[in-house]
Amino acid sequence: MKLLRALHTYYGFVLFSIVFILLFPFFLIPILFPSQFKLVGVINRLWGYLLFPILFIPYKVECRVKLDPKRQYIFCPNHFSYLDIAALGLNPINAIFVGKNDMEKSRCLDSCIANFTSRSIGRNLKAG
Repeated sequence: MKLLRALHTYYGFVLFSIVFILLFPFFLIPILFPSQFKLVGVINRLWGYLLFPILFIPYKVECRVKLDPKRQYIFCPNHFSYLDIAALGLNPINAIFVGKNDMEKSRCLDSCIANFTSRSIGRNLKAG
């Protein structure tokens, strides 16, 4: 079982990297042309719908209410893995990821988080 888990981990890392590298030029469009920022959600949706099936990770999108694309919503992923960003793309409406400080330290995702998020938050915030 450990061998299978290790193989799936390496397989997932390689495919995560390949899909990210293939989509990276498209993620650059909103960076180079800020007026096209709405494309972040569209590209992220493509990333989510490509990534999870090829990683053999089952998912189910459950919409309990119809979301109005003209309104703003807050989705709260658990920030447990790098897959949260791709999982946010599975939303039926465009969403922008609000990243935590720890993810800015990732060499793979730091530039994307710096350019695509509106806020970077830490866990040491205190209510007051």
